[in-house]
Formats: sequence, C-alpha cells, structure tokens
Amino acid sequence: MKGTHWLQLIPLALFAGPVAGQMTAAEVCERALVPESIPWVVERLDRSGTLLAAGNLAEAEPIVRDIGGFPRSADVSVSTRCLGDDISRRIFATRQKLALALGSATEAAIAGQISGAMTNYGKGGSQEKARSGALADQISDAVINYAKGGAIDKARSLGSSLPADSPQFKNLVRQLAAMGDWTPSMSAGGDIPPLPEQTALFEKYQGLAHEFSSILTSAARLRLAEEMAVMNAPVTATEESMLKSQRMGEAIMAAITRSDVGEGKRFPIEIVRGTTSLRMVREAENMFVAANEDPAPALARAVQRGDQMVALAEDESVTPEARASIHRYAIDFYRIGRDEAKQRRAEGKQPYYDQQMEEEMARRKAQAETAAVELEKSAAEVREATARMQKTEAEKKAFADEAAALEKELDF
Repeated sequence: MKGTHWLQLIPLALFAGPVAGQMTAAEVCERALVPESIPWVVERLDRSGTLLAAGNLAEAEPIVRDIGGFPRSADVSVSTRCLGDDISRRIFATRQKLALALGSATEAAIAGQISGAMTNYGKGGSQEKARSGALADQISDAVINYAKGGAIDKARSLGSSLPADSPQFKNLVRQLAAMGDWTPSMSAGGDIPPLPEQTALFEKYQGLAHEFSSILTSAARLRLAEEMAVMNAPVTATEESMLKSQRMGEAIMAAITRSDVGEGKRFPIEIVRGTTSLRMVREAENMFVAANEDPAPALARAVQRGDQMVALAEDESVTPEARASIHRYAIDFYRIGRDEAKQRRAEGKQPYYDQQMEEEMARRKAQAETAAVELEKSAAEVREATARMQKTEAEKKAFADEAAALEKELDF
C-alpha cells in the first residue's frame, strides 16, 4: 500500500465531486459525519459521566471504550476530532476520568495483595514475590491508566516499584514512548492536530518514558558490572565443590578402567560460570534495547567473552568435554554480540571439538569395557578358587566322618 493516500482508502461515493482530492480535513469530516453522529456521542458521554460519578466502572468502561464507534456515512474509519473541539475535549476528559478511576481501583487491589503477601512473609511470601507475575501485570496496568489520566507522579511511583529487568517494566517504557508519539492516522480527520491538552499529555508520556529509560539503562550497566564481578571473582566454596566432584569422578573412572582419564587435564571455572555470564549479558542487551539505547556495551562484552571462550577451547590442557562445551558458549556469546563473522567461524569449528569429545568418550568406553572384561575374568577366577576350596573342605569333612564311623565300629 506504499504511496497510497488515506483518502484513497475511503469509498469514492463519500467524496463524489470533481474536487474530492483537494478537500480540506474539515470537508472530509463533514462528508463522513451524519446528523445523528454528535447526539449519539453526547448521549454516551452523559451516561458514562453519570456512571463514573457513581463509581460504576464496570458499566462505564465499555461505553467510553466504544465511543469512537459513532454513526458515520459509510463503513470507514473516522477520527473523533471530526466531532469538533468541544466534543473532542469532552471525550478526552471522560477518558481521563475513567483511566484515573481504573488506575485507582487497580492500585487498591495491588495494595491489598501486597499487604497479604507481607503478612504471610514467614510462610514464604515476600515483597519480591508480591510484585511478580500477575501482580506485576496489574502494576503495569495501573501505571498506564494513571499516565493516561494525567497522574504522572502516581504512574512514576508505581512504575518505579517494578524491578528494572522485569518484562513489565521494559514493556512500560515501550508503551509510554508509543503513547507519546502522535502521528496523523489514515482515518478521516486523522490529520487534524490534537488538542493542546492532548499534546501536553503526550509530552508527559515521553518524559516518563525517558525517566524509565534512564532507569533501564542504569540497570543494564549495573548488570554488566555484576557480570564482570562474577567472572573475575575467586573460586567460591560451591564452585570448588563442583570442580572437586568432577575431578573425583574422573579419578574414580581412571581407577576403575586403569586408564589415564583426565590425567594432566583441567576443568576450568569458566564452564561453571558460562551460563550465568550468558544470562547476564543477554539481560543487559535486552534492557539497553528496551530503553531505546545503543546496546554497544553489552554487545562488546558478549564478543569479549566469546573470544575468551574460544581461547579456552583451544587450550589442550583442558578436558575435551570442557573444550566442546566452552566453545558452544563462544557461539552463543557471538550471537548476542551480533558478530556474524566470528559466529560463523565458531560454528564451523564446533564439529571439530564435538568430534574430539566423542573420540575421548569412545576411548573411555573402550577402556571401561576392557576393564569390565578383566574384572569379570578376575571374578571368575575368584569364584573357581572358592569352589575348589569349598570342594576340599567337603572332602576333608567326608574323610573325617568316615574315620569317626570306623572308630565307632571298631569300638576305639
């Protein structure tokens, strides 16, 4: 539909006449409206106003939501700006009242749920738990409604209670930025500029989106700092236990198979920390993108880690299994870092490391099978020796029994 003007999407019968293509927005609106358009809207504004005053949000909400579906001369999209400034101003004010009421009702429900969760803190509840999942979605809804209602301070306060790395907070930034980006629509009257109060609210949306974007950006930089600390930290007791278990497993296998499993090879700490590093770098990249900021710091860190993993994979002092796993980390890091050239090279090299690992596993399996055969042979020899001993003992007992019987018979 590239190059198509919105007027071309409206039935030509609506604009019959030689100068249809030169009509002003007011003329387009005049042709689109019918006599019952404004009375229909006014009646619904009056009715929804009464319902809102009574606190009946359940009935008021669908009326306000559908107010844009007023009668028109054809089945076309028509902006409420075609109804004139006064009616548009009433619609805007009514929508704000509804949004504020919805935001307030949602906030009250949120407060009750958080209070209940904190009351049950000793039973596994926590503030973090209270603000996760469905409750975080409610907070996000309340923020958007408060923003639409012009209660920016309330929207800011509630929005700031969400974790910056949560999906809800990132979606808030996107929604607010989109809400503040007014562009002419393709509907009839869609190019009529918004009311001054609407423009002012759009600017508030953008301001709040910028504030939340700054929070996201700071959180992204903090996540990268945390990732650096994780990768550079001394080996923890838990990590040492994991590495020790790996070494013990190899030692036991070597003893059983009487082989050199893992001999002279090391199991680097990066294989333990790689998953955490990947997650944190990916989270930082996502936060930069959600904040509409350049994700270059996260991309650079990802490529740096990819290079580090490639170097480790090339280190022959590392066990074949670890080299294969670490090299897969490199591919994932390059993918996050959007370095397609390095990613392709790493993907091309991965089969080599996988083959090395498979050959090592096959060698160990063969050694284990040989050891099993030898063990079975030794066990068979032990069983045979035991049987011979048992037979000798039985013969001794039979001889003793015969001697005793003979003694008894001879009355010795």
